Amino acid sequence: MLPPPLLLLAPLCLPPQDPVPPPTPAAQQPAPPAREFDGFGFSSPDGSFQLRFKGKLDNDWTFLSADPDVANLVGPFQSGTEFRRARVGLSGRLHEWLKFKATFDFSDGVSGFRDVYLEPRKVAGLDTMRFGHFKEPFGLENLTGSAAVTFLERGLPTALAPGRNMGAMVRDRMFGSRGTWAVGLFRATDASGIGTDTTGGLEFAATARATGLPWYEDHGRRLGHLGASFSLRNADNGQVRYREQPEADLAPKMVNTDWFAADSLALAMLEAAVVEERWSFQAEWGAARIQTPDRANPDFTALALQGSCFLTGEHRAYDREVGAFDEVAPASAFAGGRGAGAWEVAARFSRLDLNDGPIAGGELRDLTLGVNWYLDENVRLQLNYVIADLVTFGNARILEFRFHVHW
Repeated sequence: MLPPPLLLLAPLCLPPQDPVPPPTPAAQQPAPPAREFDGFGFSSPDGSFQLRFKGKLDNDWTFLSADPDVANLVGPFQSGTEFRRARVGLSGRLHEWLKFKATFDFSDGVSGFRDVYLEPRKVAGLDTMRFGHFKEPFGLENLTGSAAVTFLERGLPTALAPGRNMGAMVRDRMFGSRGTWAVGLFRATDASGIGTDTTGGLEFAATARATGLPWYEDHGRRLGHLGASFSLRNADNGQVRYREQPEADLAPKMVNTDWFAADSLALAMLEAAVVEERWSFQAEWGAARIQTPDRANPDFTALALQGSCFLTGEHRAYDREVGAFDEVAPASAFAGGRGAGAWEVAARFSRLDLNDGPIAGGELRDLTLGVNWYLDENVRLQLNYVIADLVTFGNARILEFRFHVHW
């Protein structure tokens, strides 16, 4: 189709003896181009194919210090800056029933898989089926996206949670969208989605999660959330190791069990959350029981308690399809100074105990204070101060700042 200025001049360019033809009926109009641009994506004219470009950048600046006994034990605490996340990817839909996603991270200088999967929707009466590389359905904080978590890093209980692995999962809602359930079979893989059995065993995991909303009012401005997750797993290559750093990515690992022989693992996570308009509270408790050849069977536990308040009146958003928190939408976007954005203050206490029986991995306790400024739905500035207590050895102190943007 000619641009509007040329359309106005077109009759002057026609020979006088050729009248302007009448408009073609809509049913006979030629088909539009195969793809039309739609924001950060494309879609076909009939909507049967949609493609969207995605990305996420987290630029962190971290300042660390530690007591001498802690630094001598776990290594130096070095301040610095990094791209915590540098992700690009695609997501889309084929026809009405097949969604897909492919996201890769370049934050460490090399690419690695994040979410890469196919997702048939509304098949066999199920809300979602998923095949590929993605997060196992385990834990509230673990399944809340990095663009929606309250602090720069997730709480210490996620050290016991499985991450992204290759697998197949089914998920659906229940109780009139007041609850969810999910179950999947997974194989532990590396960042490239590759997993091999070096010991000849069946190194698989079965993971399940269920959530419910005892109350849900005013489109999520008031809600109560309960959930539980379980996972039964064979040890990867006959060994297990748990280790974790305080809630700062540039900090060294402060607790560490080192590798030890194991046959299987049983993981559990209990979760609860309350949103009362601008106020929110969240709690998680996790446990891991390790079946070992010598029958020592150590148990590791973790706990996190947090609360937050939006000074500007917003509330934490909730995704009823997943049973986890979603991204915050400010009531008044910053828009170059025309609005205030959303301001949130938060505090969290978390604890991870990797001591039991013959395993002395250490106990870590974190107190984290945070301030978040959501300029709009896609841009956020965060400031966290963390006091990390390595029990019986001393403390580390961490000040960290993040500039976050996603699209």
